[in-house]
Amino acid sequence: MKKRIFIGLALGLAAGIIDLIPMLLQKLSWDANLSALSLWLVSGMLTASVDWKINPALKGMLVSFLVLLPSGILIGAKEPFSLVPIGVMTLILGGMLGYFTERLGKVAQIVNDMMEKKRDSVRFWIQLPPGSGGQKQMTLIEFFALHDENDKYLGCLEGTRNVEDIRQLQGEQRLLG
Repeated sequence: MKKRIFIGLALGLAAGIIDLIPMLLQKLSWDANLSALSLWLVSGMLTASVDWKINPALKGMLVSFLVLLPSGILIGAKEPFSLVPIGVMTLILGGMLGYFTERLGKVAQIVNDMMEKKRDSVRFWIQLPPGSGGQKQMTLIEFFALHDENDKYLGCLEGTRNVEDIRQLQGEQRLLG
């Protein structure tokens, strides 16, 4: 759980920096900038912490919108037109925050399992859209744990291959046959 929260905070910081760029160009006040950055740090932490059984992007949008709600009410009372870009940015960055928090959380779990020698490899496959030649692409992705002679974890090796041609094999083809 600690790693997920760290991932959420790191991604929240990234979202906050993205959100701050146009605000800095507009030369908004320091408290507005600090408020936006804190919104994304809290959103990142909460998105990583909650265990809602919904689409990760939707979860990020909901969490970010709920975190925005109190400030949004105060902002809307003074400047109602500014709520539109704030709301749009919250939905876009919140969706990305939810998606990447979920994905990086899974990758962190796989790497942790490899470090603790709970697994030596991971294999999964995905169907990609047809390539430039219009051919189907079934992509096989494999990760292999690398350890030194003292069983110290060194990292992982990734192999990626389009296996559509293998899926189409039929019958036999013998060596020198």
